Amino acid sequence: MEKIVPWFKTYSVSHTGHVYSLPGPHRRKGKRRMIGGTNSPGGHVFVRFSRGNRTQKNYVHRLVAKLFVGDQPSPQHEVRHLDGNPQNNHVRNIRWGTRLENINDAKRHGTYYSGIEKTSKLDRKKARDIKGLLAVGVPAPEIAQLYGVHPTTICDIKSRGAWATA
Repeated sequence: MEKIVPWFKTYSVSHTGHVYSLPGPHRRKGKRRMIGGTNSPGGHVFVRFSRGNRTQKNYVHRLVAKLFVGDQPSPQHEVRHLDGNPQNNHVRNIRWGTRLENINDAKRHGTYYSGIEKTSKLDRKKARDIKGLLAVGVPAPEIAQLYGVHPTTICDIKSRGAWATA
């Protein structure tokens, strides 16, 4: 099944999460064309819709949710990927939910990082090593330079504000 995007009628989205540019005066050959998405740093797929010289970034999971699941129940609701894979935008995998439901999903499928970004320069082992260096008196700026992070990151580790579980 496929639905036209109401706010950009020259595009459609399928229930599988594929996005298409539709035929019309803007297309020379008059054929529907699948649009390739781009991955965000968090792994979510987005596409850009254009009209004239204006473009709009649209996350595919949000398009699928809006068109096939229904309107966003409240501003506090966000899209959940039931299997934890941000690239699986099939309608069977997409639901609206609260932040807490999303966190519980992430814990269930092992993608919850408890405040630790997936794109972090540090991991648990490095955080433990940093704590060891701090314990023997190595200055935070020196450690920060060694690990390529800002000195405040080292101070956060020292005060247990970050990487408390490391």
